Amino acid sequence: MREQRASHYQQQSRPAQQESDEDEEDDRLYETRLPTSTRRYHTTSDQRTVTRRPHYEVEVHRGYTIPRRASQQSPPARQQAPPPETSTHPPPQGMHWVFYLGVAMLVMLLGWFVLSALLSWWQVTQDDWHYGRPRTYQTDARVGHHDNVTPSHFLALNLHGQSEVIEFPGGDATQAKVYLGPVLSGPGADLVPVTVRFKDVTGDGKPDLVLQMGEQSVVFVNDTVDGIMQFRPARAGEASGL
Repeated sequence: MREQRASHYQQQSRPAQQESDEDEEDDRLYETRLPTSTRRYHTTSDQRTVTRRPHYEVEVHRGYTIPRRASQQSPPARQQAPPPETSTHPPPQGMHWVFYLGVAMLVMLLGWFVLSALLSWWQVTQDDWHYGRPRTYQTDARVGHHDNVTPSHFLALNLHGQSEVIEFPGGDATQAKVYLGPVLSGPGADLVPVTVRFKDVTGDGKPDLVLQMGEQSVVFVNDTVDGIMQFRPARAGEASGL
């Protein structure tokens, strides 16, 4: 009974067997062994034989294909981190001696500016203590304008750059005389101290007035003008004894 059914099934499934034989021949070309999980199922006369096979992936190797099962695929290789980059620059070296020389000169220059500003401030401060603002200087001297005994009072001023001397003969303010000196110019001209001193520069035995403004000096000769003893500006060549 079983043999009759088998012969009947063989006659009905010859086309399916022929296809399976062709597949087996193709498999033999690759010399692979089917896994044990592969099974063939024979159906009834009106159904074809279906062969279930596992999923294969194919890779190319030396000009022919080699099937590989999906379960046997090797995991992707891990990407290795690139090696750390090494610097090709040479190690830093010490600064050139010219650099240190330039720094030293710069420090000296800055120090000179600071010292100059400090000295200028100190000088102005001292002049403020001594002469005030405006710059004022006072002194007494016997010049013979009142008598030979009573001294005259002299007041030297720097009024906004204009130098001048006020004389009070014998101390009498009603007889005051004003002698104008040169006008000072430049930065801080109104802060230049103005002083007076007395010296015989003409050699006539009478004290003359020397107006001093910083490094500049002006001579007023002691002479008789309009019958009155007073000072007048020196002429060319008269101040040779200064």
